Amino acid sequence: MMVDTVTTQTLVVSGGKPGVGATSLAVQLATALAQDALRVALVDADLYWADVAAKCNLPASLGIGEVLTRQKNIHEVLQRRSEERTSELQS
Repeated sequence: MMVDTVTTQTLVVSGGKPGVGATSLAVQLATALAQDALRVALVDADLYWADVAAKCNLPASLGIGEVLTRQKNIHEVLQRRSEERTSELQS
């Protein structure tokens, strides 16, 4: 019997200051990976300037701040993009 193994990989995209394109690059990478049939979770960990939700046409609501402070669990704050295999977590 063959057993499928799942390999989790992490890619971090970071910018040195606001406006350098890190969020746009992260969204484009997540979209491309999802279109290649990979499961993707995009986490916007910018607690001050989070805008992944806006770039993905999702409502800005709960996010990683609530997870870190244990007000919510990750499953309560993930938002799924219906057209792709991508989930976003706003900060």
